[in-house]
Amino acid sequence: MRKLLVCLVPWMALTAAWAQSLAPASVAYTFSETSLSGALREGEECWLPLSSAPSIGWRVRSNAELADLEAEGRLIKAPTRTVSGIRYFSLSEAARQVGAVTSWRDDGLFQVLGQVRSIDFIGSSVRIDSTISFRASFSKLESPNRLVIDLAGVAAPREGSFKFPTGVRYGQFKPNTLRIVIDDPTVGLPRTSRPGAARHMDISLAPFKFAENVIVEPSFNGGAPPQSSRHQLGDADLQGATTIIPTPPVPVTVDILSAAVRELNSRSESINLAISAPARPQPTVSYENSTTIILKLAAVLPSSINLSALKGKFVESIEAKKLPSNELQIRITTKRPVTFELGASGKVISLKLQQPRSSGGGLAGKTIVVDAGHGGPDSGAVGGNAKEKDLTLSVSKLVSAELTEQGASVIMTRNTDVRIPLKDRAEIGNKNGAALFVSIHINSSPGTNRQSGTMSFYHMKNPDGMLLARCIQDEMIKVSGLPNLGHVSDSRIYSTGFAVLRYSEPPAVLLELAFINHSRDRAAMTQAAWQQKIAEAITRGIKAYLGDDKETQKP
Repeated sequence: MRKLLVCLVPWMALTAAWAQSLAPASVAYTFSETSLSGALREGEECWLPLSSAPSIGWRVRSNAELADLEAEGRLIKAPTRTVSGIRYFSLSEAARQVGAVTSWRDDGLFQVLGQVRSIDFIGSSVRIDSTISFRASFSKLESPNRLVIDLAGVAAPREGSFKFPTGVRYGQFKPNTLRIVIDDPTVGLPRTSRPGAARHMDISLAPFKFAENVIVEPSFNGGAPPQSSRHQLGDADLQGATTIIPTPPVPVTVDILSAAVRELNSRSESINLAISAPARPQPTVSYENSTTIILKLAAVLPSSINLSALKGKFVESIEAKKLPSNELQIRITTKRPVTFELGASGKVISLKLQQPRSSGGGLAGKTIVVDAGHGGPDSGAVGGNAKEKDLTLSVSKLVSAELTEQGASVIMTRNTDVRIPLKDRAEIGNKNGAALFVSIHINSSPGTNRQSGTMSFYHMKNPDGMLLARCIQDEMIKVSGLPNLGHVSDSRIYSTGFAVLRYSEPPAVLLELAFINHSRDRAAMTQAAWQQKIAEAITRGIKAYLGDDKETQKP
């Protein structure tokens, strides 16, 4: 907090003469085609009425001298001022805190765009990550045939570069739209032609698959996104395009022609299935538990292929059975918890199994960050006479003691009743080279005694976080005595996920141990014995993820 206040001191030094330097302005926010009036311009800064914050999807939590805002899934603070009885906040400062790109356009609009942090081309998918929510639309252009992906609400990177496959180009198509063009007549439209707004998007173009060779495309060098740019785009790419709504694929049952397990390197191997035709619909993959992976697809397994004979570096056994849905279920048991990545392109299905990040060598010598949620004036959820901040601190201290006793180095984000900003919590782990980040919380739900149970969150689709959450969840439900609510992506709660997970560089999880406003859960979690059992379970789950759990790891 002290750092935040110091950086805002210049704003607080404004005098009464400040109001005389203001001019009316409008705001163009991300992908919205409608500008928002009522803003004020002061030099290069923009001020927006607090009452207008909901119009750009932001929530005002308090409007003191420093306004508390919930913006793009983050909690931020911005300076405020009153002009002619209207309370304004610094949109410029708030936008900087959420990682936006801002500029004053020639037409007098204050443009706020998301900054594209990454565009990855993996197998059949285009994965896009931005600091602010954006919308994607897809269309086909002719002569030659090519696919266009328009990302409304974002700007290309200010520095650095993307690694794009050969035949893929990009440029700022409109002041608020980044265009990607894929020069390949075989690529079709994604299944969803008009996805909703999100900060992270995974666009599947299966069965099309990107070429493996990549070239480096230059990106914009500083400054605001251009008013008109043909950056790496040809004239034809800038013409208007008609959006086509694709029809859903027709289910096809394929034959499995061969199966093999191939070691890729010392940390990964791949299960490869050759099939008679491209799989439709796409196969699905999930954890049954931390050492069992379930692959489902519409396929027939000939009797000549013996999956049970397949072994590997991580693969202990493989079994297959036909489900009532007519799908083939392939059950893969691994020797230790591993992450997975499914590739299903053309006539090959590839399931990559990989040793998770930070694992290997056991728990001893690893640095683990244990984050006790909430604290200080932020009590968190409250139920009966219990406060979330007190319970999380109590359990976190027990987890820290268990990890330390078994050889780990532990950093607690707080060990007293103080408030630590969300981003600062994650930065503690980042700056100290932590192997893992574990945030401990207590849940709450609308209405008393309506929801009970234990659950674990990971960030978006992060495979390492998913596995860590699964390993810890498996252990907690053995001792909690409460319903198992599973391991869940934080995108279910916020489109941008939880801040402490989003900002964390090492694999990270957020654990919701129980519901404080459920009498049974509260009675359990306030008992010292229950807290100790949960702390031991969390430690076992961490060890399982690291490959240091003798009860979980197969010989």
